[in-house]
Amino acid sequence: MLNTGNSFLTGSGARNGDGVAHATVDYAEGTTSDFATLGFEDLFGGGGDRDYNDANFQLEGGIGNVARSPSRLP
Repeated sequence: MLNTGNSFLTGSGARNGDGVAHATVDYAEGTTSDFATLGFEDLFGGGGDRDYNDANFQLEGGIGNVARSPSRLP
């Protein structure tokens, strides 16, 4: 594998030098647990092939929406 030395940031594509988002998250609720699949695009300049399958991670468990507690007043 060729190390290009490029670095990418998650979030908006505007954070990267090529203007492309290089990470995606696909979330699904299951019957017994929830799943989040993280996908990454590794090519600089136009976003490569934008298949976001260059590195994938799947998280499973209680990762759904969590209700926030009201903040405490002093």
